[in-house]
Amino acid sequence: MALAWGVRSESPQILTLLSFCFVAFLLDRSPSKLRVSAGGSTSFVVHLAAGILFGAFWGGVVTGVSIAVGLVARRMEPVKTVFNISQRVLSLVLGVMLYQVAFGGHVPPSYLIAGQVSAADVQRDLFLFFLVAAIYVLTNVGLVTGAVSISSGRPYREVWHLNVRGIIGYDLGASSVSLMIAWVYWKANQLGIGEVAVIGTLFPVVAIRHIYALYHNLEQSGQELLELMVKAIEARDPYTSGHSLRVRELSRGIALELGLSGREIEEVETAALLHDVGKIHEEFDPLLRKESRLTPDETALMQSHAVKSAELVGI
Repeated sequence: MALAWGVRSESPQILTLLSFCFVAFLLDRSPSKLRVSAGGSTSFVVHLAAGILFGAFWGGVVTGVSIAVGLVARRMEPVKTVFNISQRVLSLVLGVMLYQVAFGGHVPPSYLIAGQVSAADVQRDLFLFFLVAAIYVLTNVGLVTGAVSISSGRPYREVWHLNVRGIIGYDLGASSVSLMIAWVYWKANQLGIGEVAVIGTLFPVVAIRHIYALYHNLEQSGQELLELMVKAIEARDPYTSGHSLRVRELSRGIALELGLSGREIEEVETAALLHDVGKIHEEFDPLLRKESRLTPDETALMQSHAVKSAELVGI
């Protein structure tokens, strides 16, 4: 039996589909937290692998079933469940359909059967795979961003920038794991152990995810330490308590309106948060505690704290 949407591809066995669904389900059970009210997981690498191996239809089936089982197990609200299943399936199907129909990509891709095709076909299918991954990630993030924007009342551009900064680069890089999963399955399937091999790929994927989680936690811990340090400094000056945090929020809003990149927005936020750290120098302590009006000399000294802040940050 052959079945696909718009093209033909071999129908995988039920056991094969179940093995892909099982691995995707396990990966989906440990979602990563984004900077907005949404969750992501590494299960998409299994969905992409299924899509390029079996076509848009069966890739969509693996995606829909694994996501549905995971969300039902977490007892997510019906509306959110339907949305999450729909947007993940749509993202996968759109990417693979374009790969197959619009770009003429092979299913399974040429790099798996390199001995039977030209080097040019292999290179083309590898390039098209990353194009599929980009379409999948952008569609997924775009839909999630729209949903979060509507539900939270925050501007679409702001939520988009936060999503892009936190997840786009990681997802595009992690999508290469799909190639590994597809290759392992294809080679092992020739020996009759394709399903077992797919389950075995769970371990390196989890390891990759763990490394990313460590990096993400380290980055978050560093940000929290900066905020704690700023609060400790501002404790010496009750009049400006919370000032740096408010400046950071206002600066981020301005950066978003200017259309700066995610990296630039992050730099602006950090600079705004640290713009007053120069006040930690002892020479400013008497001025911060002085209740009466500052003299001209004291005012000039106080105004130099910005230079001191820049010096500290630049170390």
